[in-house]
Amino acid sequence: MEGFAVLIEKDWIGFGHKFKDRLGESHEGSPVFHQFLDCVWQLTEQFPDKFQFNERFLKHISTHCQTNWFSTFICNSDKERKERMMTMKAANTSGSGSEINKHRYTSARELPIWSLLLANRAIYSNPRYNQEREMNPEKLKKMLLPIPSVKVLQIWTGMYLKYDESLIGHIFRRSEQRAAHDLPSLPSERNTIMWEPDNWSTTCHDCGNNFTWYIRRHHCRACGRLFCHRCSSQNMALPQLELYTPVRVCERCADSQGKVVGQGFRTKAATQQRRKNTWWN
Repeated sequence: MEGFAVLIEKDWIGFGHKFKDRLGESHEGSPVFHQFLDCVWQLTEQFPDKFQFNERFLKHISTHCQTNWFSTFICNSDKERKERMMTMKAANTSGSGSEINKHRYTSARELPIWSLLLANRAIYSNPRYNQEREMNPEKLKKMLLPIPSVKVLQIWTGMYLKYDESLIGHIFRRSEQRAAHDLPSLPSERNTIMWEPDNWSTTCHDCGNNFTWYIRRHHCRACGRLFCHRCSSQNMALPQLELYTPVRVCERCADSQGKVVGQGFRTKAATQQRRKNTWWN
């Protein structure tokens, strides 16, 4: 992981890649860095035991290119980065404002993204990677020779096609079948929520009411199934899916998590009583 961080710091950031312009909405916008991450992902697919990091590591780098949460991808050059840091430090030590206002400038945006990724190595580590085996001098002499044929290259579904119904419907059905037989989910399904297509269900998965023009369909962001408004009225953050602001979830997912935003944990009995009191019953 450290080697990949050094690679990006040296050949992208140190070389002067204009992240602010390339990833922004300027006329110089270009997804070249995302394409680089896509190429690395292709290598991890062809050589699954050669990389210390996993797919989530690459996805989070790609995601935080756009969030502006970290200083790594905010500026166009080292000069701009240093000037920005000096400005933030000057605001911190000026003595004006309350302690809360001072702390506002010492946020995560001063830190590089590696402070987050390398501090959580367990969730970004590739279980297939064997460091002792790969650091063997004989192994280090061998180059990785990927196959560039379009027959071998794949679409990075975990990044680009999370909610594409036309391409992931069969995966959703496969997940449903495996769950019905108490089988564990496949590795490619664990970090991606498949949304059930609208035309697959005419009734709410919870209360069973038919969807009509006034009882609309709503997707639960945690499980992907279809619910009515009343049965999906809770909101909560889902950091495991990179959804850090509260989003719509169904009653079942909210109860299973036990952390409903603004209401706290609700028991199963309370949930059933609330369903009995719905206005259409």
